[in-house]
Amino acid sequence: PSVQQTILLEANRRVSIVPAEHAAAGAHAVNVRMSADRLVFIQSTTSDTTRADSASTAVATFAADAWAFGDAFMNRSLAGTKFFETLSIANPGTAASDVTIKYLFTDGTFATRSVTLGAGRFSLIALHNEQTIVNHAADSWYSIVVTGTQKIVATLSHWDLLQGGGWSSLGTPLGNVANL
Repeated sequence: PSVQQTILLEANRRVSIVPAEHAAAGAHAVNVRMSADRLVFIQSTTSDTTRADSASTAVATFAADAWAFGDAFMNRSLAGTKFFETLSIANPGTAASDVTIKYLFTDGTFATRSVTLGAGRFSLIALHNEQTIVNHAADSWYSIVVTGTQKIVATLSHWDLLQGGGWSSLGTPLGNVANL
């Protein structure tokens, strides 16, 4: 179930929102959509206390036909313990979107996966649990292209605990874009 909250923010004021505090009971992930009747500055920061790190990325202000990521990596024996990658896909539209995720490996091979996202819904895909990726090779460097039948937004987060950190990024938009 969706949870909606209205926050009145006076001029020159700041508010911090902890999405987990506003999540529906039992939710394991939260997707936040904000709208305003005036220009506002929004920053997204993820803090992971168990890893003693945080990552920040730009907030999506538009959706696109597709998104590309060129810097994914997974180690089979350390997937889910030292290496974590999560692909987040959101459908901000008013109609369902059939989404194709294509993993392009550096050896020239590829694999695909499909998901359907309802209007206004999102999906988190734990790539460190994707058998297509984990079983591809002991070390897999790969790119990702995410394509929807409706305009979508996609981000990729990567945590490498051997190097003590991580990052999160919007992909490169492909095709047509639309403001949110």
